[in-house]
Amino acid sequence: MKEYVYDGSFQGMLTALSLALEEEGEVRIWNREEFRPSLFAKPLEVKTSAVESFKFKKKLVCNYPEPLYRTVLHSFLSEEKSSANLILDFLIRRGKGEVALGHRVRELEKRVSVEKVRLLGFIRFQGVEQGYFYAPVQPINNVLGLLAPHFASRQKGHDWVIHDVKREIAAVGKGRNWEIRALPKLKPPLSSEEKTVQNLWKEHFTSLAVPGRINRKRQNSLIPRRYWPHLTEKS
Repeated sequence: MKEYVYDGSFQGMLTALSLALEEEGEVRIWNREEFRPSLFAKPLEVKTSAVESFKFKKKLVCNYPEPLYRTVLHSFLSEEKSSANLILDFLIRRGKGEVALGHRVRELEKRVSVEKVRLLGFIRFQGVEQGYFYAPVQPINNVLGLLAPHFASRQKGHDWVIHDVKREIAAVGKGRNWEIRALPKLKPPLSSEEKTVQNLWKEHFTSLAVPGRINRKRQNSLIPRRYWPHLTEKS
């Protein structure tokens, strides 16, 4: 059995997948952080190639009965353990026409898609003293790159930051342009206007509540508790 080890990046995984699918025998691919040496297989280091990863991406989009690029990307962003091998098995089975056996990868794709849609509604930007808009999030899946384009198209005249405090990375945007950067935990001071708006919103939220009709179970189903710390009305 051959084992390919890639650097943990999405481009690296696509490069490894392109090599693995060319093999005749059994093959596994591993994120370098997940890999554990075996006595019965010699690991092969995969050098990440922008050219090869782009060619494989194009193949996923064009050469399958349905576009599979989104499935592969979302499964990778789930950060599920051994997700690369789940994707590899899924693509091998797809090539053989065994469509029904890719349910685990489809579950990962759905999980990422659902969290992305939820966060599009739950993200709260806050005005900070430095003059930009800041939104902390703590998603289960690594969805920051999926969220950023949506807000970039709507924050044309502002500088903004969506901060994944769990992974210590952030989408930093200036109008329509954005990039992912490393960013440690921080709590930027709010502007005076933001404090006023937040206090008014909390008062409004409290005044609308009917204590005798509060349904915590229903609240948790609509807005999972893990998102509460970053919602103004729940903080």
